[in-house]
Amino acid sequence: MTSAEGSRAAQPEKPAPASQVEAGKAAPEPVAGGLSLLTAVAGAVLLTVLISLDETYESVQEHDGLARVDQPLLDWMVGHRSPGLDGVVSFFTDIGGTTVLPILVTLVVAGLAWWWRSWTPIVLMAVAAAGSIAMTEAGKDLAGRARPPQALAVPPYETSPSFPTGTR
Repeated sequence: MTSAEGSRAAQPEKPAPASQVEAGKAAPEPVAGGLSLLTAVAGAVLLTVLISLDETYESVQEHDGLARVDQPLLDWMVGHRSPGLDGVVSFFTDIGGTTVLPILVTLVVAGLAWWWRSWTPIVLMAVAAAGSIAMTEAGKDLAGRARPPQALAVPPYETSPSFPTGTR
């Protein structure tokens, strides 16, 4: 036996991780710069959203910018009402409301989780839903904006504060 063969025999081979053996392939190498790029893009998007929210809040408080369009737009919408259009608006509101949309999203996410055989879509939906509810409620309380009078509203009637766009 040569010294090279002896040194190889003396060093046992490391067993492959179970995940590699079961899948029959090696795990992908981590991408060093990918996470940094993703973090930078997410930070830029977050900063843009925060600046936009700040501008919108300031416009509402000072009654300028987009807030100047609210009353003329409300007047135009009320002037163009019809039973057919009111029904379309109510239908669209119901789809995006608190009953239909969560059911549709849950079905889609459950389908994705089953198809991908992963919990990732479910976790992402839960985090996104919790963040959305928290930001919506905090944003409404922060803006403190009253909704138009109920006489001008189309059912279903809302009682919570309004965003500058008039959304729930």
